[in-house]
Order: sequence, then structure tokens, then C-alpha cells
Amino acid sequence: MFENVGLRPYIIILSEHAIVGVSRPDQVNDRIYIETKLLGRSTIESILSFESTFSAATKAGKQAYNKGYSRSINQENGIFTVIDVTKARREGVVPIY
Repeated sequence: MFENVGLRPYIIILSEHAIVGVSRPDQVNDRIYIETKLLGRSTIESILSFESTFSAATKAGKQAYNKGYSRSINQENGIFTVIDVTKARREGVVPIY
């Protein structure tokens, strides 16, 4: 989906689960991270929290990324892997249809 709208996608594998990262192709160091578990949140939850679902998902995604990254550079237990989907495509990885 992200590739189809011109964004560069990343999959960030963490100990607990995975999150999604995206950037514009010309700005690969300026990524946003999305906690996709929050994207199914109801409109009522957004209203009650005074925060849009997308805003909440990107805030939680950035927190999850930072926590995983911090654990990895401090050599703590846990998994932290970033998969650059664009690079994976160049190496022959294709989506399953």
C-alpha cells in the first residue's frame, strides 16, 4: 500500500510485535513510525482522548521504535530489526498475492 502511494516502507521487528515505518523516497532519514494496533480504534476513543487515531498511532509507533532502538544500542535483551522493503524488493523479495 505505501509503495503504491510513493512512500518508502519499513518493517520494524520488535520483541513484542512489529510496527511500520514510512518515509518519502527522497528523505529516507525522516521516517514516521506507525503502531498499527491503534488504527482500528473507534471514533469515540479519538474524541475522548482529544487525539486523532493517526496521531495516536504515530506517537505510539515512535515510542515503540525508540524503546526498541534504545534496547538494541544498550545491548539489552530483545529483538530490534529494521527491514527496508525497497531494498528487499531489489533483492528479489516480492509480496504474496
